[in-house]
Amino acid sequence: MSEEPVCCCDGNGWADCWMCLGDGGFHDCGEDVCCCLDKEDLNEVCSECGGRGGFPCPVHALEEMEP
Repeated sequence: MSEEPVCCCDGNGWADCWMCLGDGGFHDCGEDVCCCLDKEDLNEVCSECGGRGGFPCPVHALEEMEP
C-alpha cells in the first residue's frame, strides 16, 4: 500500500524551508551571541534550500504532471 503525499503548502504550491523559515539565508555577524540591531543582512545562504527559501510542494507538483 503506497501512501499519498501530504500537502505542505496551504494550497499555494510552495512550501517554506523548515531551516531558514522562507528567508533563504541567515544573518551571521561572527559573534557567538548576536546583538546586531539590523539583522536583515542575510549573509549566509541556507544549506537546506540553497537560498531559494523553500521548495515546490510535492502534491501540487504531482497534480501538474497528471494529464
